[in-house]
Amino acid sequence: MNIEDQLAVLEGLAKNEEAVALLYETYSRQFQNTKEFWEQLALEEIAHAAAIRSLHPLIKSGAIGFDQDRFNMQAIGFFHNYVGELINKAQGKDLVWALSVAMDLEESLIERKFFTVFKTDSQQLKYILNKLAEDTQRHFNNIREAWERYRSI
Repeated sequence: MNIEDQLAVLEGLAKNEEAVALLYETYSRQFQNTKEFWEQLALEEIAHAAAIRSLHPLIKSGAIGFDQDRFNMQAIGFFHNYVGELINKAQGKDLVWALSVAMDLEESLIERKFFTVFKTDSQQLKYILNKLAEDTQRHFNNIREAWERYRSI
């Protein structure tokens, strides 16, 4: 995969993080009793997008590269479109539905190991990817806890 394609993949991943942040921001406006919960998740997704974009210089310099079989723009675009559909469907849904959706999104990122896609010995990259993976797992755990709390109400 050439550098331009790798940068496009990186930007697609960052935009997906921003789309998830927008979904969580939508939920924060819709569910006032959990507003701070959703706002915190959204802020962290924005931080993830920034962290992903911070990898641009490493890609450009050749210090890191993608596993060519790991991603394609079609899959990245599908995820982005799916999150957009979820935003459009959010109106009128209840909190348990929103938590279920969020849990599914975070779990899909964990299962697909989105943050283990680079070949490198770069300590900076390892730190960023480990942080993203840990945050995603924490998001999933926090969302699951909230889902368990609110599903029986």
